[in-house]
Amino acid sequence: MPKNHGIVWLERDPYSTEPSTPAYRVAPRFRFGVSRLFNFSSNTHLSMSEAQRDYATRLEYHARTIASRLLFSLQRLSTLMPILCSHVDKPLPDQYINAQFEAECYADHVLTYLNMVLDDVASAVALHAGCGFDSSTKIESMGDLKTKCTHLPAAQVSITQTLGKLDDQDSWWNLAFKPRQGGRQLIIHNHGTLHFQASRNADESDWKIRAHLHRINSGVPALDFFSLLAKVFANLCEWLDELEQQFLVSFPGWDDSAWYPPGLCPAFRLPVGLSREPVCLLPDYFVLPYCDDNIEPLPWNFELRVPATESQVPEQSS
Repeated sequence: MPKNHGIVWLERDPYSTEPSTPAYRVAPRFRFGVSRLFNFSSNTHLSMSEAQRDYATRLEYHARTIASRLLFSLQRLSTLMPILCSHVDKPLPDQYINAQFEAECYADHVLTYLNMVLDDVASAVALHAGCGFDSSTKIESMGDLKTKCTHLPAAQVSITQTLGKLDDQDSWWNLAFKPRQGGRQLIIHNHGTLHFQASRNADESDWKIRAHLHRINSGVPALDFFSLLAKVFANLCEWLDELEQQFLVSFPGWDDSAWYPPGLCPAFRLPVGLSREPVCLLPDYFVLPYCDDNIEPLPWNFELRVPATESQVPEQSS
């Protein structure tokens, strides 16, 4: 089980100085520990020009922006699935048709957003290693880092070993990004198309939505998209935990932190954004791994909270 990458439900807000935290401030989070790689000022061995620091700042902003879009896409997909289930064997209203189009669009983008975030992580590693701006060894993507890791200084050999695990058959890299095989590659480069379909077993009363990734004229069975995502994120979050730890070994001058208390680990609050309708994080569709053995398992439901208007504010007794 990953520790610094995945979802966790905190009992209280770790940033609060109050003795107890009001219930509405307690929320699940997606831990994203590797984001501290974007804190370049903590690397005491790194000397950067003004242009490099400007680039580093933009890189951090881009990574956090795209990571939030990735989480929102997963969140929205999970919320849309019950809507699709609710109209099985019924006339298809506009709401269903729109929900299906919306789900297909979000599904198309999940792995692309993930690819963008991981490219930013690779660029950050390269900058810390001092090879992020040299034209001959410039690294701007995870693919670059994977193939050019021999350019990393000898002190970063542990990171090189971690990158070597991407060649494992069941690695997140092969499952999502390997040419002509990974899920994103099929969608973007090899005419893959996602389709949503309701199904249920003979002994089941409830319908379940499945997403099938088809590749035209391939002669191979369609991929179960949500199962693929679950495998990708499970392996990726473990791998990011290892990368984060190997990073600390490679840069002894780094300001080490065990993220204590655990809630201080960099994280995104869930649900993402301000929804106008209830948000449903369901285990079959919101497939991020847990970071805590004691966590309350999915599903997690978040009802819409309407801000109090002036007429709804209770009067104060005199």
